[in-house]
Amino acid sequence: MPSKIFPLFRLPVLQIFRGFHVSSICTARGRVPPFSAEILENKLHLQENTAHVTAPIDESETPVIELSKDEIVKEIERKQERKEKTEEANADLPPFQKLADSDKTFGQAMQLTMKTKKNRLVALEGRRLIEDALHAGIKCESVFFSKKDLVRGIQLPEGSRTKFFKTPYQNLRLWTALTTCPGITGIFHQPITEELQTLLPLSNENNLLPVNLVCDQVRDPGNMGAILRVAAAAGCNQVITTQGCVNIWDTKVIRASMGSVFRVPVSHQSSWDQLGSLVDLEKASVFLADNRESIASELQSYSNMSYLQEFKPIVLVVGGETLGLSSSANKLSNAIKIHIPLTHGVESLNVGSAVAVILFEIRRQKLVQEHRLQAE
Repeated sequence: MPSKIFPLFRLPVLQIFRGFHVSSICTARGRVPPFSAEILENKLHLQENTAHVTAPIDESETPVIELSKDEIVKEIERKQERKEKTEEANADLPPFQKLADSDKTFGQAMQLTMKTKKNRLVALEGRRLIEDALHAGIKCESVFFSKKDLVRGIQLPEGSRTKFFKTPYQNLRLWTALTTCPGITGIFHQPITEELQTLLPLSNENNLLPVNLVCDQVRDPGNMGAILRVAAAAGCNQVITTQGCVNIWDTKVIRASMGSVFRVPVSHQSSWDQLGSLVDLEKASVFLADNRESIASELQSYSNMSYLQEFKPIVLVVGGETLGLSSSANKLSNAIKIHIPLTHGVESLNVGSAVAVILFEIRRQKLVQEHRLQAE
């Protein structure tokens, strides 16, 4: 005969035994079966949960705040002021798109700059470099920045299709080549040689030197950047880099030049056969800067030369510190070899320093010549 629960152990009476587990309550013939214990526990739990029900909130009792006409007018004026301040803050900002933390647009753009042979793109970090490139007419593809102030008031050329993207700072810092990320990076198209020759220096043409500086086998990015910076500061007519020199659009070269790569016309990766089309060598005074001690007796001191005789254009050829001048440079006819005398056992100068010494000697002679002509 199946076991039954006596009426004594029904639900109301079970509440007396709250200190005991339901499964410990016994029947006349033994313990309550496991499935019966679960049923009783569920009934108790349901009864306890339904015993306390929160009454609904009467929305009609919510207080209503009434504003006077003057208060309403003041509130409208405050909203208008906030709107005007927001519009004023965004007045000098170019239209931009805000990117999410996980967006890969910037990473993909940086990867394209590493494929220079196919895409010919270069990444410039820092607002100053970006503005120098824009002023020089270099085509800008896009600008990525982390703060609005970094692009506020930036001047774009007419008809520019540059896209601006606001991206988290950590995305920019992930790709930076600098010790401290400036928070803004521009993606530019590398100009071809013909475009570079049409870029005018930022200085007055009257201050330019009739000097065509030829870089031969200069492969160190730091040295090339220093040469470009000195050439722009001294006012060279143009800089010509031969095949075998470092790419002037290498990010290290651009940083070392402090943006001077945009301030002087550059003919990049020219062959020696093309040199005649860039400079009339027959009518120019050609000087080769040589630092070899073995032929020091055959060289003339740079300070003993008259560079501006008969107002001829000047061709100054400098070689890299390691390889020096190439055989093609040494074959130039009517070339005068010069050097900078050194003391205390120093064998040579940094090529950037040597270029600075010679170029500013030429500038000094130009100033002396101008003063002499004015006195006459």
